[in-house]
Amino acid sequence: HDGVPEESRTPTYAQVTMWSKHPRFEGVPLVMKAGKALNERKAEIRVKFKPAPGQLFSREFLGSNELVFRVQPDEGIFMQINSKAPGLTSRITQTPLNLLYASAFDSKGADEQGADIPDAYERLILDAINGDKSLFIRNDELSAAWDLFTPILHLAEQKDSPIPIHTYSEGSTGPEVSDQKSPSDVTVSKPKPTKKPLLTVEVMDAGEISERIPSISSPSKQSKARVFIGKSDEEMVQRIQQIVQEEEKKAIDEKGRFRIAVAGGSVPKILGKALKSPENAFQFSSWDVFLADERCVPESHPDSNLAEVRRNLPEDVKIHGVRNIQDISDIQGSANGYSDDLIRIIGQNPQLDLVILGMGPDGHVCSLFPNHPLLKEEKRLVASLNDSPKPPAERVTLTLPVVRAANKVIVVAKGESKHDTVSTVVKRSLMPWLDQDIDTLL
Repeated sequence: HDGVPEESRTPTYAQVTMWSKHPRFEGVPLVMKAGKALNERKAEIRVKFKPAPGQLFSREFLGSNELVFRVQPDEGIFMQINSKAPGLTSRITQTPLNLLYASAFDSKGADEQGADIPDAYERLILDAINGDKSLFIRNDELSAAWDLFTPILHLAEQKDSPIPIHTYSEGSTGPEVSDQKSPSDVTVSKPKPTKKPLLTVEVMDAGEISERIPSISSPSKQSKARVFIGKSDEEMVQRIQQIVQEEEKKAIDEKGRFRIAVAGGSVPKILGKALKSPENAFQFSSWDVFLADERCVPESHPDSNLAEVRRNLPEDVKIHGVRNIQDISDIQGSANGYSDDLIRIIGQNPQLDLVILGMGPDGHVCSLFPNHPLLKEEKRLVASLNDSPKPPAERVTLTLPVVRAANKVIVVAKGESKHDTVSTVVKRSLMPWLDQDIDTLL
């Protein structure tokens, strides 16, 4: 541009290629482009499909089928498909299937009053006046965006920046380098993540545990697990109640929702008692409850964790069960669906506010058993297994990355059979289902 100084390093165009760890999008590049003084002004989401193997009608490649969501201008949705042209030849042509918002909803069909279709900023300003945040970006998403792009912008502004400046002409589609399939990589250091709180091991039904296992009542200085010993069920219910109240208040004050994962076994009964206390008011309408794991059985089956959670938690709590869990022929499909639910409800990198787990005599939590390959799972949020050492064999479970990412995790160990396991946890500063130090994980 004629008015741009030669020494200027002010960015006017950016292209970012990102990759998702979600199984459904693994290997698919997510490309974002934005710039000024380009050949056209538009905002759209373009989904480009892979070309089908082999071409039946033509050797000439016309381009991939595309699904386009046009935000502005001329709002609409259209599909660009390769189709055979009518006639006796085998000629292929690109054909658009259009749904233009202005045509489908004209001034008469916009609403009952026949109002014109409002501009995007008109709607946002009105929502701001009315206090409606539905269409606004969330604080955590905004913070994540700045954490990602601020270091890059600061690095680009430096005179000796390693990021090269690519120029482009006004009215063009952008720099030529943007059309390359593998643009130059830029490595920028990211802020160190904040340290997670320590794991809390809640020892249930432990009236005489101090005498049987002194290491629990007096853990060594090397122990990184904070242990609470309840002398009665009532005392433990009060403790769980206190934790839930604290985490609920923090979550709702910060983002308006409280997301919690609950294990099966004795955990739902203990949690249910804590929530029924009349002197403590909980905002159940703001809760989202997830299952830490589920057995592949119908809800009517006595082994169903969903049924146990429903029986013990208040009716106005929203509980998210695993869809089609009884279909053992597609366990991974159920796991993928539950992973999609986590992302849809919480976000791309779901962070639960509280996870309440039980512990088996062998030290397993969720459906993550000692020495099982799923302990090394790092990509999937939810996994399936068909070789559980404890029946039923088919299960769906949250993975360790989801547990580690939670704001707070507590393990409730109830019964004499758990005492030796808990003792090992405290004495060695290890969880039996993890091969790493607790403090480095949670």
